[in-house]
Amino acid sequence: MKQTVFADDRTAGVQGRVSLRLAWCVATLGLVLTICGATAAQEEDAQKPLAFVGSPYLRAELVKPAVERYVADRSRTKEDVKMSLGGPRDWLPPATNTVVNGRGDFMMISALDWKWRVADGLKAKLKYYPVARQMVDRAGKVVGSVEYGFVGKKKLRPVANQFLQFFREKGVKNVDGFVSVDTESVEFTAPDYYDPEPWADQQQPIMVHSVDLHRHNYRTTIIAELAKIRMEGYNGVMVGGQTDAMMAWAEENGMMLSGKPELTKENLVLFGNL
Repeated sequence: MKQTVFADDRTAGVQGRVSLRLAWCVATLGLVLTICGATAAQEEDAQKPLAFVGSPYLRAELVKPAVERYVADRSRTKEDVKMSLGGPRDWLPPATNTVVNGRGDFMMISALDWKWRVADGLKAKLKYYPVARQMVDRAGKVVGSVEYGFVGKKKLRPVANQFLQFFREKGVKNVDGFVSVDTESVEFTAPDYYDPEPWADQQQPIMVHSVDLHRHNYRTTIIAELAKIRMEGYNGVMVGGQTDAMMAWAEENGMMLSGKPELTKENLVLFGNL
């Protein structure tokens, strides 16, 4: 039987094909624009300098010399690396937030500070990359060590990943006790006479062996510095601005901290502005 095709049917068929072609063109254009936008963003991201935040001490003694060798080895310029972003970004927690939001590639930190001071919520977004160890000696004998690392995103930018590999292979020179992270070290054991709770005995004066420490230089490595001081034989540190994490570590390790703790406005009101 011959099928009758009405004009309206033919018109609808043509309109359908036109609509499909138009939709395909729109979708293709959208995909092209998306790819172009992503490519432009990737190119802009690749041109951003490698950026660090964190401890001024670690920057000066460990990372800056390695960056200078990296720049020479890879035919880069000093403008390709920012050793600091300035302001509060070298402190915790601003340093971690700077890395999370992509403004910085690495936060220089110690393994102890990563463990004690970085919130679990931030740890879930970041990764700790161990890079070096620092030997601690007392009376000419190595008694222990502390570990340092970089905190970055779980997926690093190519330039950050290149520097990380370079640092692990060629970055650490045996200066000021720094060695490669896989160097074996003795585990610190406190001497028998070391009092784990020097504040507990109220019947006799406390024997205090203390040093002065300026927290400004160890913004993301302060607990590692306290640990080194303990290994050297001291049981007290004069340091201002103690945080809850610092005091918790000190209590667990028999260290006395003297100085004004870090206070919020709420603390000041609670304690009568003292």
